[in-house]
Amino acid sequence: MLGSSGRRDIRPLRPARHRRSGAQRRRLGALRARRGLVGTVFASGRALRVDAAQSDPRFRRIEAFGETVYRSFLGVRIASGGRAIGVLSVRHVSQRAVTDGESALLARAAATLGPLVLSAQEPQPPTAAGARAGLVLPGIAASPGACVGVGVAPLPTANLDAVSDRSCEDPTLEEDRFRRAVQEVRAEVRDSGARLARTIPSEAHAMFRMYAALLDDETLFAGGIDRIRAGAWAPGALRAAVAEHTQAFDAMEDPYLRARGEDVRGLARRVLLRLQSSATAATTYPECTVLIGEEVSVARIADVPPELLAGIVCTRGSPHSHAALLARALRIPAVMGVMDATLARCRGGRL
Repeated sequence: MLGSSGRRDIRPLRPARHRRSGAQRRRLGALRARRGLVGTVFASGRALRVDAAQSDPRFRRIEAFGETVYRSFLGVRIASGGRAIGVLSVRHVSQRAVTDGESALLARAAATLGPLVLSAQEPQPPTAAGARAGLVLPGIAASPGACVGVGVAPLPTANLDAVSDRSCEDPTLEEDRFRRAVQEVRAEVRDSGARLARTIPSEAHAMFRMYAALLDDETLFAGGIDRIRAGAWAPGALRAAVAEHTQAFDAMEDPYLRARGEDVRGLARRVLLRLQSSATAATTYPECTVLIGEEVSVARIADVPPELLAGIVCTRGSPHSHAALLARALRIPAVMGVMDATLARCRGGRL
């Protein structure tokens, strides 16, 4: 984002050409060679259900896929625009029959993920432009473009890491409060998606359906509910449950999958906001708003009327995040990875 003389400039750096790691090359080779059950799904394009996987002649244990011992298998190919991208699979350590409902659910998930994965894998290069005089803050290009606007950090903010452990007086009431907060955030997400339905492509709009589905999924907050029933207060239970849930994402080598941890934390922060205050103050957004923050979520972006949103700057995130994908769909510039200490001074200033 390029400001005129005397304004703070935030300059995206051209991302380095993506090079696959050795593990990624091994996985891709196994897929293309049709090795194992996963490779069979990738090559055929058809869903595959196997109740006794190790008895199937196509079974191969391929370490590149992170496979451990399993006995039942369900796999669906992820594709977009006729291009095969990968395989979404579920494996069980015990032998069991896979139901038609489970197959249909995985197929819907793969259909939703296809366009999102493809778009996130191919971030567009930034437009070439030179920054004029002023403070230059380096960052990572997530969406191309240039703008001049006013830095806005939506308030209030919720910090999961700052939540302490504490006990509650009535676990039943605390669980009701927690579930009510989740329901309110689910309604917010659906309303945000409805507002942007005519503004963004259908593949980008699928993110809001996926977020609503995440909030409907009992497993996402199951650990939190268990902790509340054991006597923990809702914010602390939420923090611990989200930390457990995102730990696996954060350890993943694939940058797209690793960025999904950001999505879960973004939803959790919205829930925490509801737990901390039943009434959220409305933010007034000026013309040419540039959203700034530690991690600007899709829900935060959707809070701003599209005609007022000029750009996005945050200290965390990546070109593979859903926030970056939404920025590209809205055709607004976005820069990630800007230094936190300096960005804090940009609130209310011209960028």
